[in-house]
Formats: sequence, structure tokens, C-alpha cells
Amino acid sequence: MRKCIFSFVLVMALVLAAVSCGGKKAATDADGITTLTIFIDHSWYPVESFTGIIPEEITRLTGIRLEPTIAINNEQLGVMIGSGELPDLVYTQTQTVQMSDPDIAWSYEELIQKYNTGWNIPAKQLGIGRGLSADGKAYTILNHYSEKADWAASQSVPMAPSLIYRTDLYEAIGSPPMRNFDELFDVFTKIKAAYPNLGAILKINETWNLAVLSANIGIGNTNSNEYSFIEQPDGQYGYRRIW
Repeated sequence: MRKCIFSFVLVMALVLAAVSCGGKKAATDADGITTLTIFIDHSWYPVESFTGIIPEEITRLTGIRLEPTIAINNEQLGVMIGSGELPDLVYTQTQTVQMSDPDIAWSYEELIQKYNTGWNIPAKQLGIGRGLSADGKAYTILNHYSEKADWAASQSVPMAPSLIYRTDLYEAIGSPPMRNFDELFDVFTKIKAAYPNLGAILKINETWNLAVLSANIGIGNTNSNEYSFIEQPDGQYGYRRIW
């Protein structure tokens, strides 16, 4: 079984051109840029390639280019683990324990000791990773991790059902209250009237587009990959399985 680097966050600081899987050196081009493959275990992920100013800056700083593969379904990574056909990195939410295995992944402790990049992972992050493994080493680093103090001055919480809006537009219409859905939709209507060329909601994809609305009408944390929420004639909301 190939022993590959496993990460729960896209961290390149530990990865050098000499890092290899199964003894095979990662591909390096004439400009000295090393391409690493990464499997993203989220079939809803809306990006099929990493392009733009952020990936370019990561490549400039690290000499690393990522080549992603997006999961087809929830079972694909399990099959890959069983067969030993794994990429250089894995990004997953559900297979953290399975991937925290010395037979298939390098621990962060091993990589830090070997390459000495000067990257100091917070002790709590390492502790979380160690708690997922049988040998007490950290094979995973969580993303979207923060302490309570980190959010003290924040007005929104990314990756939670939050409604994020432009305060300049909101203040331009007089900052009316948004205490219920009637008032919220009234705000949408007023902003649309004042700025007819703007869209009211940023459409990311079918999974995340209206998650904040379903969460805030009390439907709960039902997996929206599997369920579709439907308004009933009596004004209540129900759901049905879509696959």
C-alpha cells in the first residue's frame, strides 16, 4: 500500500520536491514547480482546478502546484484506501480516522522532523490530530479551526448557516429591521428596487445556495446532499429524499 501524505487542510509548508509516494518522486517541471495530486472527498466541491491569484501565490511561495480530483460519491475514498491507490494529499471530513494510519500516511511529526521547515503547528491542532490515530501521532490538521477569541471581533461565521450582506446597501435603504422573514424579504425588495442590476443572493451551487434559510426556519441539520426541502400548502416545510 502506498504511503502518502494526508491532510485535512491545504497546507504546503511541509511538502518539498523530494516528498514521494511509494518511492516515486512527485513530478517537477523545468521551472522547478512540483505538481502534487490531491483528492477532495466532497462531490459538491464547485471547483475542478486551482487557478487564479491565490493558487499562483501559493505556488510562488512554495514551488508547489496542486492537481485536484473531485470525488464522484461518498464511497470513492473508502475504495481508494482499501486498494492503496491514493494521491499525494487527501482532503476529507468523514475518513479522518481511516486516513490516520501509519501504513498509508506520513504523520506531521515525521515530516516536520525530516524537513525542518520552521512551521510550528499549534499544540491544540496536533492534539486533535493525535486523538484520531491509534499510535498517538497527528496525520490530520483541521481547517476552519479557531479559538473563541478568534471570533471576538467577527461579524460572521464562515461555513455556518449565516446570512452575509453588504452593509453599504443595507444602510442606503435606511437599515430597516430584519427580525423575521417578512422583514428580510422586504429588505430584499427595497434593495432590488434601488439596485435593479444586482442579484439578491450569491448563488454558489444547489447544495449551499439557500442553506441559511432552511436552517433558520427550523428544519435543522439534515444532509442537504440527500434531501430537498419543499414548502407545503399549509406553509410548513417538509423534505423528501432525492437520491
